[in-house]
Amino acid sequence: MSKPTRSLVRVADGKRANPLESRDLTVESSMKHVLAIAATVLLAGCATSGMKDTLPKLSSKSDKTVTAYVQCVLPKWQALAPDAKGDAKQDKGTVNASKDGAYERLEITASGSGSQVVMYELQKVKGDYNGSYREEAISCLSSAPPAAPVAPLAPAAPSAPAAPMAPAAPSTSATPPAR
Repeated sequence: MSKPTRSLVRVADGKRANPLESRDLTVESSMKHVLAIAATVLLAGCATSGMKDTLPKLSSKSDKTVTAYVQCVLPKWQALAPDAKGDAKQDKGTVNASKDGAYERLEITASGSGSQVVMYELQKVKGDYNGSYREEAISCLSSAPPAAPVAPLAPAAPSAPAAPMAPAAPSTSATPPAR
């Protein structure tokens, strides 16, 4: 059985076909193109999935909803990396940031009345660890306003010295000696 082919011929002057511009496309070669494109798309998606191969830098519960948590952490991450982006749906959200070879990703999923927060990090450049993203993610976990800073206690006023204790008198036993 022969392979189905279709000839595409472009006519330059409207009268004759140019044999150098004709191509035979087979169903088989079209399928190869489709598979090549699909493989490229899949490999591009795998580029960021490498983050999930590492242990999370943070995994915690928040009493905030997914949307409230993303709205809290996104401006803080944008202050650290202006290209930080976030997206929140009702039951799932993400926040991504990258700067100086470090890639940060938060995945937020609805959990009960709050949400579950998982943070991944991938550092291409070896160097000092920057914990700022993690600290900002932790700061948004609770709905309670941050506690007011505690003022240091003032030193107590010196009190009068205690009177010296007199030596204890010999004790007398309340029970009479046994005979």
